[in-house]
Amino acid sequence: NRGIGRYTRDLVRAIVTRHPDVIDRFAFNPDLPIDPRLLEFVPAERWLPVTAVAGLPIDVFHMTSPFESLPVDHLVPATSIGALVATCFDLIPLRFPGPYLDVDERPKYLTRLTALYRCAAIVTDSQSAADDCVDLLGIPRDRLTVIGGGTDESFVRPTDSLTERLDTLRESIGGLREGFVFVPTGMDWRKNIRGAMAAYAALPPALQRQHQLVIGCKVTHKQRRALLQMATDVGCIGDVLVTGFVGDDDLVRLYQSADTVLFTSFYEGFGLPVLEARRCGARVICSNVSSLPEVMPLEAATFNPYSTDDTAAHLERALTDAEFRAELDAAPDPGFTYELAADRTVAVYRRIAAEHRAAVVRRPLRLAVATLLPPSPSGVADHSGPLLDELAELADVTCFVADDTATAIAAQETFSPIRYPLRPLHLLPTLARGGAFDAVLYAMGNNPLHRPILDAFTEAPGYVLFHDVRLGGIYEPDERQAMAERHYPDATHPLPLYAAEVAQAARRCFVHSQHAADLLAADSGVAAVDVGPLPMKPAGAPGVEPITPPADDALWVISAGVADPIKQTHIFVAAAELLLERQPHVRAAVVGYGGERFVDDGSAVLATGRVDAGEYAAWVARAAVLVQLRAMSNGESSAAVADALANGAVSVVTDIGAMRELPDDVVVKVPRDVAPADLADVLEALVTDHDHRAGLRQAALAFAARNDMRAEAQRIVAAIAADRAG
Repeated sequence: NRGIGRYTRDLVRAIVTRHPDVIDRFAFNPDLPIDPRLLEFVPAERWLPVTAVAGLPIDVFHMTSPFESLPVDHLVPATSIGALVATCFDLIPLRFPGPYLDVDERPKYLTRLTALYRCAAIVTDSQSAADDCVDLLGIPRDRLTVIGGGTDESFVRPTDSLTERLDTLRESIGGLREGFVFVPTGMDWRKNIRGAMAAYAALPPALQRQHQLVIGCKVTHKQRRALLQMATDVGCIGDVLVTGFVGDDDLVRLYQSADTVLFTSFYEGFGLPVLEARRCGARVICSNVSSLPEVMPLEAATFNPYSTDDTAAHLERALTDAEFRAELDAAPDPGFTYELAADRTVAVYRRIAAEHRAAVVRRPLRLAVATLLPPSPSGVADHSGPLLDELAELADVTCFVADDTATAIAAQETFSPIRYPLRPLHLLPTLARGGAFDAVLYAMGNNPLHRPILDAFTEAPGYVLFHDVRLGGIYEPDERQAMAERHYPDATHPLPLYAAEVAQAARRCFVHSQHAADLLAADSGVAAVDVGPLPMKPAGAPGVEPITPPADDALWVISAGVADPIKQTHIFVAAAELLLERQPHVRAAVVGYGGERFVDDGSAVLATGRVDAGEYAAWVARAAVLVQLRAMSNGESSAAVADALANGAVSVVTDIGAMRELPDDVVVKVPRDVAPADLADVLEALVTDHDHRAGLRQAALAFAARNDMRAEAQRIVAAIAADRAG
């Protein structure tokens, strides 16, 4: 109920009185006390805790005190905010870091300071505070508005007698004497209580004895003793009285009854006590620094607070010089009122709200993408990194990753933090429901790593990019059973994909092949949008490290990716062994996790085991032929084949699913039940026919160029835009 609290209360009251329909809600902080007088002029139904703001779309959010030591989401709630406004009362800790910003406090303060950079507008209580925003933070002046301050109706000249006021004050402030010098202050270093005491101690002894020094501030018992000891240390021989906390009524009486009000602060955002004292008819002298000359326009009434001699000289004149006392009594009022501050504040709201509405018309699509990113061991993660780079060229992208700090940090280091910020996934549903984004895209695959993404989608459905249309791997067995009862009750779904729950809740579904679209339609009845074959960035493309294949003359035939019976790794190994018997100059390898299970000791086929991303890329780049077989398809597209096409490797694929849709002049297709001997014949024909391989290589590179990451990003954004327009 002092300083910022009093200022905010009185500004709110003026806004509500003069502009009753401008503010829809008033968000109080549940961790701070509330002045009950606020409830006298703001209806109860317009109050809510700031924690309840999450999820509400807001045109303008005014953060009235950005530097409170509170959780950041209590200062700027996690919701869609069109334009953020903050009141900057001062930057005192930044101006005087020594007393305020120790090792623990500095990061907290600087974190909150960054909120000012997010603001569409900053209102300040003084020109001094606005100048500090420019000088210390580099805030553009056109984002700053000085609204000033004011006093409420209780700070007025007295209507009763001095004797009556003193009698009332003595009931709560024992020992108060007539003719006192009043120092309204606080225990903060910058308030310079020692400077006030030193100036008082420098007065002639008779003058000290004639005028009691009254220090008005809230103190503990220990602080009171320290202040009285300070008075002794600086040489006060007059009477020094420490009031402790006083209520508003007594504060007004102290202003009205003082012979002189002395304000020795080193720095003030506004200097409200000076204005309050003047409105109560007090004779005031104050420091000549920061904002104080704005509230005390009479230059003669100001002094250098760093000089005891200057302060003492002004105090002595104020107590003894009749002409100077008359000049102080006639000092001009600076004209600050909360009514004027309210008008200026509302003008800021209206201006930035109009600017925000205009920006919405011309802004790019605000797209949230929930996905896995490296180092998550997933093809979806490998695909999403470069896709996000391209999406960020077309939309205002924010990426949400599972609440795994290591993953988020690694992803932040791997991909550019400037082009799309990373946020923890748990924030997404609230932000999405609050309208922070025009669209939310969820990248979904068929393994438990995607469960956090599924949970976020369940809370806030959006668009889904299916990397697999079979999603059974995300769910627990009991969940699959319950889903089967809901969506697959009869024999028409002998092998359900468990995609119906997601597909039917999605805004639109995106897939990488018509085969996947057909499977999804059969499983869920939902028609998906085919956004083209799965692309990967080729080696040498922007943002991709150049790959230098190992220097050998061998023709390598490889199978890449996780080895598995579904991927018919056993058929590849048997065919490769036959090939190597016929063509000794050819070499073969199973590249990736699990290959050792399929390669016997003494085999001529190499099993690399798990390789890192760089090693994997090097193997793809060195391959003359890459083999990717499948015994069945869940609608997925092969990242290994996409990598091979992007790098011009000749690809041999199973003629099923998405791979069937690849052009015949781009890949070589073999039947699902191909025998090892037949596959060996196909491989031998390729390794012995350089011209055929060269033709396939050129066709593959051309196909990959037409269907690269940029093309996929363009198709996704266009599909979302068309859906929103429809």
